[in-house]
Amino acid sequence: MGRGAIFELTPVKGAAWTKTVLFNFNGADGSLPSFPSKLAFGSNGALYGTTVEGGSGDNGGTVFELAPPATAGGAWTQTVLYSLPGYTGMRAPWGGVLVGPGGALYATASANAFVLSANAGGAPFILTPPAMRGGTWTESTLVSF
Repeated sequence: MGRGAIFELTPVKGAAWTKTVLFNFNGADGSLPSFPSKLAFGSNGALYGTTVEGGSGDNGGTVFELAPPATAGGAWTQTVLYSLPGYTGMRAPWGGVLVGPGGALYATASANAFVLSANAGGAPFILTPPAMRGGTWTESTLVSF
């Protein structure tokens, strides 16, 4: 069963548009890309986005990078930058991401649906890129609603 996909539509003069699937999600790497789709391009040519489910954080969703192929026609490479904690905290980042200065990613998440408190309204957060390529991205909650 499909967990969602990222695809490209290319116009063809005098014919129907051509669809090219860039990446199919499998659940562990995310599920249900945010909709309406809100992908953002980074200065490195990569696409950044969110999934509202899946990932390693108790099905809380993910923030991902989809890097273009090294050679034309090659495969795009997906990397999960952050898995939201899910049932134990923030989940379901519906709104996609904004790319900020220095490549930082800004997103929002819903509150835990199982926490019944006045503080369970969600939160905007920032993901700061690692100092060295391949390192861990750092999540910081900006404010809790």
